[in-house]
Amino acid sequence: MTERVFVSSRAATRTGVLLDAIRAADMVPITAYEVTTGESVGQSLREAIASVDYVIVVWDTQKLARSIMFEAGYALGVGTPVALLDVRASRGPVDDASIEALLNVPRLHGKLSDLAGLRRELLALRQVTFGGALPTDDDESLSRWYHEPPPRSDSSAEARVLDLFRRTEIAVKVERAAALAVPDWVVWAPSFAPPFNPVLVELVGLRGSLERKREQLRRALDDQGALIGVLIALDQVDSRVEIVRSAAIVQISLRQLEHQPSDLLVLLRHARNSLVHGRS
Repeated sequence: MTERVFVSSRAATRTGVLLDAIRAADMVPITAYEVTTGESVGQSLREAIASVDYVIVVWDTQKLARSIMFEAGYALGVGTPVALLDVRASRGPVDDASIEALLNVPRLHGKLSDLAGLRRELLALRQVTFGGALPTDDDESLSRWYHEPPPRSDSSAEARVLDLFRRTEIAVKVERAAALAVPDWVVWAPSFAPPFNPVLVELVGLRGSLERKREQLRRALDDQGALIGVLIALDQVDSRVEIVRSAAIVQISLRQLEHQPSDLLVLLRHARNSLVHGRS
């Protein structure tokens, strides 16, 4: 059985490692980004929450956002198991009634940067909920995510990105933008009609300046009249979509892209729909 896990968190919360930990536990992470792509955001959320095996509420501030309480409350109402992941930097007294309503659900602890620790918590939750043995930390599913070495150079990363484009359905056409500083590639995404194709793709090197690359990509989008850009980072970053003026910039790590290529398609669709419907 492969459990599906809905992650309920603030938009500003960095959940990239948590999503990796869920995958390393052989579970499938689901986020609001992936399901709120239609006209009815609330209905899409309700259907997703009712269909998953768990809802993980990320508790990183003293008070939970209203959107998180809606998601957690709906899950409890339809009988979807809810767990509270406490990642607060300091654990002071709880004076929020919304938090008190969740104190009886299973509590997980960890840091959002600790993949191995988060995976252990998730596996313990699975054992409590469904039974079964706990895999050890040297299990292959963890080493796949946690011990993989980073690319040795930007050039080797470029080769890996191009190989990924060739052997997956992420792109139907790829051109090297050799004459330009930014982007690295011009890519045609499947099922995207103009003006959302082509997509400008830029690789951010090890310890590269993500903000500088984002600004350069934004300028390239303006100059070329494109609407969607993608930043692929060699360092670990959270996956997200940012609306900048009339364009959208998708951010994803190379590691996540290699392990779950479909995540990029999900983010691209979210970027397109956000531009169409005016959401960020």
